[in-house]
Amino acid sequence: MSDSRSRRVTDVNLPARRASPVRGIAFVGATALAVLALVIALNTLRPPQVTTPLASSSASATATVSPAASGTAGGSPNTTSSPGASAAGVRPDASHGMLTRNPAAIRTEADPTPLNNTPNWNEGAAAAVSPDGKRVAILRSSQTGQGIISFTTAKPDEITSVIDTAGTGEQIVGPPVWAADGSNSLLVGFIKPSTQSGVEPPVVYAALRSIDIRTHTVTELTRITNNFVLMPVVWHPGGAVAAAYETGPGGFAINYLVVRGQQVTRTPFGANVVGGSLAVNQDGTRVLAIYGSPGASVHWWPLDGFDQQTELKPSAGDGVYRAYWRGGRDEIVVATGPSVTPPSDKQRIEVWGSQSGRRVVRETGGLSFVRVDGTAALAFDYQLVDLTTGATTPVQKRAPTESAYLAVLF
Repeated sequence: MSDSRSRRVTDVNLPARRASPVRGIAFVGATALAVLALVIALNTLRPPQVTTPLASSSASATATVSPAASGTAGGSPNTTSSPGASAAGVRPDASHGMLTRNPAAIRTEADPTPLNNTPNWNEGAAAAVSPDGKRVAILRSSQTGQGIISFTTAKPDEITSVIDTAGTGEQIVGPPVWAADGSNSLLVGFIKPSTQSGVEPPVVYAALRSIDIRTHTVTELTRITNNFVLMPVVWHPGGAVAAAYETGPGGFAINYLVVRGQQVTRTPFGANVVGGSLAVNQDGTRVLAIYGSPGASVHWWPLDGFDQQTELKPSAGDGVYRAYWRGGRDEIVVATGPSVTPPSDKQRIEVWGSQSGRRVVRETGGLSFVRVDGTAALAFDYQLVDLTTGATTPVQKRAPTESAYLAVLF
C-alpha cells in the first residue's frame, strides 16, 4: 500500500444535491433491512480474490475492453465459448462449495445435500468468507435483534457467537468484512437509530468497529454524525487500516473513506455508484466499483489511492451488472449485457484484464459468484463455467428455488 496519494480533507463538504442524506432511505427499523437486502442482491458478500501486484496506474486512466483485444493482462488467449460447450477441466467437486438461500444452507458443488444439520441462520442473512475460503461469518436477524455468528466450513454446526446487538439500541448494517490478512478479526458497520417518530428519522451516529472473533474484543475505528451510514469494505488489522463508504438515499456510495489510525481520508465518488457493487481482492490492496446506472463502466483503484482510478468499459450498448476480482490473476470477472432497465436476462460472463483485454467466456442469464481460487464461476442457471476454457458443467440444485451467493472452500 505504498501508493498513498488520496486527497485528504478534514471536513465533510457535501454537494447540494445530497442535502438530505436520509431522504428516501431507511436504515431504521424495517427499512434498515431493505438497504441490507439491496446490498445482498448486488453482491454483498463478494468472494475474495487474489491478484498479482501491478505497477500503479496513472490517475484517471481509461481502458476500453473490446472484443478485438488480443488477450488479457494475465496472458490468456482470447476465448469465446458457446452455450453448449462440453465440460473439460474444471468440474463441480467436494472441495469447492457455496452458501445458498431458499433454503439457507452450506453445501459442496458436487452434492446438494446441506452440510449444516441445524438452521443456524435465516434466509436474509449476509455473509463473509475468510481469504482462505474456510471460515464464514454471518449477520443474522431475530426477534430480539441482530447478531454475527462464525463457523468453519469443516464444522458448520459448531457455531461461535461473535456479537449480539440485543438491548444495545444499535443495528448492524451490511455484511461484515473479514480481515485481509486472514486473522480472526472482522470489520463491522453499526448505526444508532434515532427514537424520533416519522418516516425518515435521522441516524444518531454511524460507527466502524473491528471485532476479534475469539476474544470478542470490540474496537471503534471511527464514528460519524452526518446522518450517513458507514459500510465496511477493507480491513487490515496489522496496520489498523480500514476502508469504507458512506451511503445515503437509495444505497448509493457517496464518499469513500480510508481510516488509518486517527486519520480519516474522505473523497466523494462524484457519480452514481451502487454501494453493493464495491468488491475487494483477497489481499485487500485493490477496490473496484460499478459506475453508472445501469453500469456504464468498472473503476478500480489501490486501497488508499482513490485518485488513481483505472476505468474499464464494456462494448458499446452494453452495461455491467456484476464485477468480481478473479483469484490468482490480474483479471476481473464481469457479467455484462444490453444496457437496459430492468436488467437484461441476456448476459455474458466475461474476463477482463485489469488494464485492457477481454475474453467472452459464456452467454448466460447472470453471474452468481466466482470461486475463491478463481478457477470457475457459477452462473444463475447453475452452470459451473471454467474461466480459462469456457467449458460448462451443470451443478445440481437442492430445490428449484435454491440460489447460491457465496463461494467457500472445504
